[in-house]
Amino acid sequence: MYEPLGLAYLAAAVREKGYDVAVLDCIAEAWWVQRPDGELTRFGLPEPEIEREIGDFAPDLIGVTCQFTGFDKDCLDVATLAKRALPNVPVVFGGADATARADTFIQNPNIDVIVRGEGETPFLAILEHYARARKLPVHVPGTTVAGCVNPVADEIADLDTVPMPARGLLPMKTYLEDQKAIMPYAKRRPIGFMISSRGCPYNCIFCSTTKIWRKWRPRSPKCVVDEIELLVNDYGCHEIAFQDDSFLANPARVSTICDEILRRSIDISWTVPPGLTVPTVNEEVLCGMRAAGFYRACFPIESGDPAMLAYIRKPIKLDRVRAIIEYCNQLGLWTYGNFIIGFPEQTPESVEKTAEYAINSGLDMINVYVAQPYAGSDLYDVFQDLGLLDAPEADASTVFHTMYDTKHFTAEELRAKRDEIYRRFTRQRIRRLFTPKGLNDLRRKTATPENFAYAVRIFGTIARNSLKARKMSLFG
Repeated sequence: MYEPLGLAYLAAAVREKGYDVAVLDCIAEAWWVQRPDGELTRFGLPEPEIEREIGDFAPDLIGVTCQFTGFDKDCLDVATLAKRALPNVPVVFGGADATARADTFIQNPNIDVIVRGEGETPFLAILEHYARARKLPVHVPGTTVAGCVNPVADEIADLDTVPMPARGLLPMKTYLEDQKAIMPYAKRRPIGFMISSRGCPYNCIFCSTTKIWRKWRPRSPKCVVDEIELLVNDYGCHEIAFQDDSFLANPARVSTICDEILRRSIDISWTVPPGLTVPTVNEEVLCGMRAAGFYRACFPIESGDPAMLAYIRKPIKLDRVRAIIEYCNQLGLWTYGNFIIGFPEQTPESVEKTAEYAINSGLDMINVYVAQPYAGSDLYDVFQDLGLLDAPEADASTVFHTMYDTKHFTAEELRAKRDEIYRRFTRQRIRRLFTPKGLNDLRRKTATPENFAYAVRIFGTIARNSLKARKMSLFG
């Protein structure tokens, strides 16, 4: 669990206009409650409790976010509970999946309005009209209502005008209490999650980001570091995880953020879990990031097959990635890479190229995901056109445990292939560790007592997880 930043930003914008607002994170409020639900285990508030919470707050208007395709049924259930608790109160649906499938969701009788894309401006327009007229508006840009699809809303040009997320409305103690599950390889804890920019300048086939944020827009370095200080001073955070889709789109901005962290003498470690965009990475900015507390570089490489990179529209050069990984090793930065297999028409030969590249890349760790047809992405349309979309138990499908077949693999074969790549990488990583170069790289990464302790913790975590999963096979 980590704080739902989208809702927290929306709540802050609403509160700034003088409205009373509450945020209900149905998972965080009762994470210890677990119930089996088919292939899934459901965590969080039971339905009667959600209904009671809504009724107790007695809002004039209810907003529900639907971020991912796999959560659509849950979100629709919440909308149903809201209408059951307060039948005459409008329900507004928003989020990434709601944006992508607005035409479908608006047909649900428990949903009155869909907010598409960036939420603050359309949602505030809905609130202001409803507060004044006691009825919902029809012609608000960026919304869909029954019988009317309005044009997109203008995006917020200056993100510094958006107030910081309303974390005071969230159960922050719960998010910060035990973060090992979500960030097992963090250097320090507690970890504060942040977004320093919106959007992405790229257009990968598997991503719907460009449907939500039409262009990349940054917050200013001062605004970003102000929020870092708030997380450190108010919540005791010792590490920051930037959740940007494209944190490094402007390297000069990142360098200025690093200079500001150093100028204010903020003692933190930080990472960018979604990854650093390879076309914009350079040695100078990496040096500045390391000096400001950055310690682990993730690279969204996705494929080791140049033809597949072209297909998914990933504008990277594999030789350049290798060189950047080597430079990170020389700086003493830990490295890991994200890879994706299981694209609808991907051949076994293409998957093997990705496996070979990952294994021999010089990375410390890898993540291997299986491609999923998220609504709003171009990949969704490819799955649909090939007749691969209607997978059995698709609601249980994830990037870690896919339920979707492709033209060349069954879902079971893809899951087995993913495990195989991990085993092969682990064996090669251990072998590399005991070479002169591997030992020299490790020496750089463990040069201080804190870094040495961190390395011990990493290897311990990997060993425990591997043995627990029975997937470690050191000698084949």
